[in-house]
Amino acid sequence: MRSIKWRFILIYFLLVLSVLLIVSASIIGRLDFSLTEDKISNVKNQINSLLSSSGYFSGELSDENFRGIKASLNERRFSDTDDIFVLSSQDFTTVIASKTVNIANFDGEYAYNIEELNVSLIKDGYDAKTKNIFITDPKTGVKTSHLVVPIIGEDNQVKGLFYAIINLEGVKRTISRAQNIIFDSGLVALVVTIVLSYIIASGITGPIRSVTNVAENMKKGDFSARVNVKSNDEIGQLSAMFNNMADELEANLNRMDLERAKLNTIFNQMLEGVIAINKDGKFIHINDRAREIFDIPLDLPIEKIDISLKTMGLITLNFKNPFTLNGETDFTIKDKNYRILHAPFEDKDLNVGGVIAVYQDMTKERKLEDMRREFVANVSHELKTPITSIKSYAETLMKYDVDADTAKNFLKVIDSESDRMAHIVRDLLVLTTLDYKTEEKKLTGVDLNVISHTAVERMRLTAKEKDMTIYEHYGDDIFALADEDDALTVVINLISNAIKYTPNGGVINVESKLENAAVYLSVSDNGPGIKPEDQKRIFDRFYRVEKSRSRALGGTGLGLAIAKEMMENMQGEISVHSDGKNGTTFTLKFKESDENGEI
Repeated sequence: MRSIKWRFILIYFLLVLSVLLIVSASIIGRLDFSLTEDKISNVKNQINSLLSSSGYFSGELSDENFRGIKASLNERRFSDTDDIFVLSSQDFTTVIASKTVNIANFDGEYAYNIEELNVSLIKDGYDAKTKNIFITDPKTGVKTSHLVVPIIGEDNQVKGLFYAIINLEGVKRTISRAQNIIFDSGLVALVVTIVLSYIIASGITGPIRSVTNVAENMKKGDFSARVNVKSNDEIGQLSAMFNNMADELEANLNRMDLERAKLNTIFNQMLEGVIAINKDGKFIHINDRAREIFDIPLDLPIEKIDISLKTMGLITLNFKNPFTLNGETDFTIKDKNYRILHAPFEDKDLNVGGVIAVYQDMTKERKLEDMRREFVANVSHELKTPITSIKSYAETLMKYDVDADTAKNFLKVIDSESDRMAHIVRDLLVLTTLDYKTEEKKLTGVDLNVISHTAVERMRLTAKEKDMTIYEHYGDDIFALADEDDALTVVINLISNAIKYTPNGGVINVESKLENAAVYLSVSDNGPGIKPEDQKRIFDRFYRVEKSRSRALGGTGLGLAIAKEMMENMQGEISVHSDGKNGTTFTLKFKESDENGEI
């Protein structure tokens, strides 16, 4: 019986049943006592009336009065269910007259020999006591009241007794009928009680059930349901308060959902990987970037992720030692460098719940740092050689007397090395300008064929000195989105490199074409080519394929780096292709445009 409604009904039922049992028991008891007393009093009154009205009892109970006493006894309207005996004085204790149910004649018999009469009660009667006792026949179960009334003479002595056996079966039948009436009435009352208690309980439990149903819906995530307030009593007030609580809860959850959505958006859009683990090393949260770092599928449930602290780079964590939970460390995975910042999170009682770790990708920064160091080393190395040469020749001129021709040769070397240093510095300034975009370049539509032909004409004399031939192959009306000066600089740089690194008598091909809404310009030579391992770094600053030869040819190692920066600033690309043995092709890719620079 789990429903409170049926508990209410049971309580009402037991309460009414208890009241009915108590009331019926009290009524039956009192009715039994009252009817029994009335019955006994009635017999007693009749006996007293007989004693006071019949003259046969006024004198001695002699033999001549026996017949009159018998007649008087029969004339009295004693109940047909009662037995009445008149006993003589204590000296003889014989039955003078009797009136019995079974019409048996006990006249003249010794009273103590009659089984139906109680000896003890008779003796009490001869002691001048009016007394009655209740006796139940063990065989028949009939309950009777035995009454003895002494007959007092003028000398206040007991001269005889009235002994009445009063049958109480009539009282018992009356009590039984009364019990039946009470039982029927009680049964009706109980049925009415059940019906009324069901109605009352429904009125109480209905709103409670409504509150329960709404709470169940809220548990499932539906906060739109509300309790119907039908009254202004305690139940109605409870329903109203529940609705208010539901409104507040819905508003708070909406705010929390909004904040959670904001946090999730921030969390998942972070460039850093973020994870949260509990004290058992199990994942509590992980964003998409962290899944990418550790090659965890996006659709893998978080509870199924199983990665050790060592794999996460958090091997130093020890939850038993709080000093290890806060800090940073470097971590390398899949050739990428990460800086891990980790800190514990706590509950309101300051108990550590776990650790949050942020993975910052430092690969680019480390690479830039390495490039900076290499750049500084290269600049130092590139400047050291001409400075050393200048200083050596200058010291020689200052310390020793040399002839005019030697001095002139020394000064030529100093001038050449100075030009070389100036060239390096100029290229560095160009790179700085490109890196920091200190000059705004406006891209326009330029005729790439014209720019290419201009570059070829400028370098034709240099090529002729090495007995080299430059061939030009151009498409029709090719316009590219570019800066005219930078595009010319890049093309001249490529042709210059082809002339430098191609043996005498070599061939250079310059070709332009339009393909897939892009403009391509390529410079090819039939020189020794560039090895694949060198092609990866060919556009790095100060990188040379053959350092000694490049330096001897006057190169700074910055030309291709400048070309790459310029092409990127023009939204273009530069690439190299070579098998490492037979020639090299550099290709420039521009966006196609018209004469007005419209793409």
